[in-house]
Amino acid sequence: MLSVKCCCSRAVFLTLILVPFTLGLPLPAAAQEFVSGSPGVATQRAVIDFSELALQEALAPATARPPKVIHPPLPGPWGRTLPGQLPGPKDVQASATTPSVVAPRLAPFSPAPSSSFAALGDNNTSIPPDTHGAVGPNHLMVTLNTQARIQDRTGVALSTVSLDTFWAPLSNPNAFDPKVLYDPFAGRWMFTAMADAQSPASSVLIGVSQTDDPTGTWNLYRIDADAGDTLWADYPSMGFNKDWIVVQVNMFTFPGNAFNRSNIYVFNKADLYAGGTGLFTLLQDTSGMGFTQVPAITYDNTLATMYLVEIWTTSQLRLSTITGAVGSETLTLGVAFPSSSPDAWAFVPPIVNFAPQRGSAIGIMTNDARIQNVVYRNGSLWTTHTVFLPAAAPTRSAVQWWQITPAGAVLQRGRVDDAGASTFYAFPSLAVNKFDDMLIGYSSFSVTQFASGNYSFRNAADPANTLQADVVLNVGEGTYIKDFGFVRVRWGDYSNTVVDPVNDADMWTIQEYAVDDVGPGASDDRWGTWWGRVVIATADLAVTKSGSSNLATVGNDLTYTITVRNNGPDSADNVMVMDTLPAGVTFVSATPSQGTCNASSGTVMCNLLTINNGANATVTLIVTPTATNPTLSNTASVTGNVIDGVPGNDSATAVTIVENPVPALTTLNPNTAFVGGPGFTLTVTGTNFL
Repeated sequence: MLSVKCCCSRAVFLTLILVPFTLGLPLPAAAQEFVSGSPGVATQRAVIDFSELALQEALAPATARPPKVIHPPLPGPWGRTLPGQLPGPKDVQASATTPSVVAPRLAPFSPAPSSSFAALGDNNTSIPPDTHGAVGPNHLMVTLNTQARIQDRTGVALSTVSLDTFWAPLSNPNAFDPKVLYDPFAGRWMFTAMADAQSPASSVLIGVSQTDDPTGTWNLYRIDADAGDTLWADYPSMGFNKDWIVVQVNMFTFPGNAFNRSNIYVFNKADLYAGGTGLFTLLQDTSGMGFTQVPAITYDNTLATMYLVEIWTTSQLRLSTITGAVGSETLTLGVAFPSSSPDAWAFVPPIVNFAPQRGSAIGIMTNDARIQNVVYRNGSLWTTHTVFLPAAAPTRSAVQWWQITPAGAVLQRGRVDDAGASTFYAFPSLAVNKFDDMLIGYSSFSVTQFASGNYSFRNAADPANTLQADVVLNVGEGTYIKDFGFVRVRWGDYSNTVVDPVNDADMWTIQEYAVDDVGPGASDDRWGTWWGRVVIATADLAVTKSGSSNLATVGNDLTYTITVRNNGPDSADNVMVMDTLPAGVTFVSATPSQGTCNASSGTVMCNLLTINNGANATVTLIVTPTATNPTLSNTASVTGNVIDGVPGNDSATAVTIVENPVPALTTLNPNTAFVGGPGFTLTVTGTNFL
């Protein structure tokens, strides 16, 4: 086994952790900027066979692995901003209406995982793991700072190799920050990492599989990060579209570790897939403000534009684009500035080990609020990141997610957040399937739990800005204080959540969790990584609705019967019935045959839980008409965590005529009279007179 080299010395690491978050100057006014690129070619290339490398490593004599302490994510322009401060343009460009209050998550739980198993464990050689993985039609691939592993789709390990061994043919780089994606349109895997941190040898590494089998051969490429050997590359973000694989990195000075610029490598995808020379266009944002500009994973194989999203202020994103012919690309910075103003967040926490954990007063790092991943799907961009709340003096970390248009309009924005600051959330990643369902995975921390991996699901039909309640994918097992003596208890730096290419509907997430202590010292604490698969069932949910009468009277109860039937073929979880009451009625009650109902602001919501194939569930809804209405129309609709191929029967309407009640005569006074007799006053008493 090859030894894993320490990517930074103890002295350098201590220098890094003491970099303060000091007050910076406000951002300059924002405007679109156009950046032309320069052509490039890989410095070095190689072809490797994954399984063969793994076999060679397994047969080699075991060697001791010194700890690989990956430097913490270095601060960019917003690393100089105090928590809660809002420098820079608040409303540089008008955006669409943003929810001023982020809606709470729905009470129903997200679907349970259909499969759940270990990904790759801690061999005690690196913190943090930099949890990442991708899913193909027949394989799973896990990439960590320690190792890369290929599994089958049931979790059986097929081949494992150390991270450095995988990249060794490229002059034995010291690799870190690995990320992997699967291209469902071409049936290829793409893998990137950084190499030789804080060194003149700093490089960008990228590899692509030659087939859809990641255990086979790969084309590997190394790109010198800086020909002048005064800058080094950190923290890659990767996306792709039909023409390009785009890798963005943050560039820092060597020595000194001061942020300098953003490098964006626009690789010619066809050239890499063909085993070419490694052609790319280098686009650089030298303003000193562009930072972690995350390219989109693009699920539209006709789209010629690459979108990038980054944090701009603590209430604003910046959206940029890459356009042009392959080899002649242009970067347009600041095409839009989606805003959450005045709902702001802080970019950094007030202390280093911010997140609490059970069993220790020492917390766990939650890093900062940089964008984690971006997905382009069905004409929208989806993205997520950690935020620190409240902005002025953070007491907790939360997960924030967005759905925005390519023009910058905010369609949705929500949070996974505990306002009571009991549970902290961080390191999110999201995936969106072809139906616009969304899965978001993340880590959770609390004084009552060990660090765990969680996820939340959103059905496309759920109310805007909401998620279903979270599911614990894998509960933490023990206290985690792994710092190799360097003060910071590293976690993350990220996770990954992806769509299953087999049906473009199911979703997977890979998350980190704390493993039970295995030794007497703090450095013996272990992290683990875990896969979860959320299957989106297929079922035809049909709803019918009838009133107790087609004719109702003001003041008397009107009873509706709402019936939901599952026509299969699968069971349907989290079946929700929604009935928005029309004007002219007051709510009396809603009684389900299973589950629960509640009414708020004129809307009745019922969670009917799970309805099996062929089964029914009902809701008895009682209202009281308060005014006459020739056509009182009341509609109920049904959703569930399913793919419903028959949407035409997902709503039903009952129409009732509401009249005043029939007058009822009680008495006449006097009750007799005579022809030709004296005149008199007739008093009539009764009810329902108009």
